[in-house]
Amino acid sequence: MEFDNSGSLDKDVEIQKEIEVLKKELNFILENEVPKTCKNVINKIQIILKLMLGDDVTKKERINLLPHFVVDGLKCSVIFNFNELKNIEISYKPTPRHNNYIYKSKEDSSWNLYQIQNSYDILKALEARIERMNFDSFQQTAFNMDKITDSVNSARNILLFPKKRTIHELQNQKNMKIFPLVPNDLLFSFYIQGYKLFLAIYTIKGTETTKHILECSSIAWLNNVIVLLTSCLEILQQLKDKLGIFESINYNE
Repeated sequence: MEFDNSGSLDKDVEIQKEIEVLKKELNFILENEVPKTCKNVINKIQIILKLMLGDDVTKKERINLLPHFVVDGLKCSVIFNFNELKNIEISYKPTPRHNNYIYKSKEDSSWNLYQIQNSYDILKALEARIERMNFDSFQQTAFNMDKITDSVNSARNILLFPKKRTIHELQNQKNMKIFPLVPNDLLFSFYIQGYKLFLAIYTIKGTETTKHILECSSIAWLNNVIVLLTSCLEILQQLKDKLGIFESINYNE
């Protein structure tokens, strides 16, 4: 008894045709959309790097930081230049009975904001790395897209989620040395969170620590950096979603 397997053959032919169509679509994405996306990401990174470096106006702009809730005599002003804070003035009254103390940084010294530097370094390295990446195959492209996304995510998260430090770490930070007259029981910590600059002031009395937080209003260029990094992640995810359609294809056929 003979079996008619023409239906099965027709189905195999149909599947093969669908695979060929998908391969053509994939080749179009690899040849057109991948380079376009990479160019778009590089352009955004270059804008971000310029924003971080600042211009003549932002380098001279004085930023004021104030507590969220009014605390008598508590305020700070700085000049924010890329990854450095200069000409810092902190006004602090330990208790209502005390007079205001004004702490000024040394004129020739600056507070290093490692978050900005680290984010900048990641993006600068990524800009050069994308130019050297190979996008000839699906596997290589998918791998590289993951690497690019991870780097952009890292650069963004550094600015959104500052590293938490212990009191011991704060006591030993080099940045405190720019304040020559600060007593040992008083600590400062500047950090970036999103599009704002913050200052934490710690007063240590024995085993007890009092903390005050000061913040500035939105810093325009920092806000633009966060927006651009988020935009990079969105367009990268869009491309990764398109590539995900082709994961099940046997590319060796």
